[in-house]
Amino acid sequence: MVNDLWVSKLKKANVPCGSSWILNDSTGVVEVIKQLNLSRLEVDKASPLLLQSFDFSTLYAKIDLIDLKAHLKVLINRVFHWMLKLHHFNFLLV
Repeated sequence: MVNDLWVSKLKKANVPCGSSWILNDSTGVVEVIKQLNLSRLEVDKASPLLLQSFDFSTLYAKIDLIDLKAHLKVLINRVFHWMLKLHHFNFLLV
């Protein structure tokens, strides 16, 4: 669901993307960068592309749990709202 939301938001912003950019390990980085470069317009290639990476395996120890719960609540509400609008469901299938 989160991946679908991500792709949906990118499409609305006219950013071509087949999936989210979340990778399980570093082996997929080169392919993601290649695809990103292929999707850029010629005019955009004149300026540098800024990228960031985060290591989620160490991130958990640095997260404020109150803030995390608040953001998860917002995310879950958005997923429910999106599913309701898209499929007219009043529930989320897990």
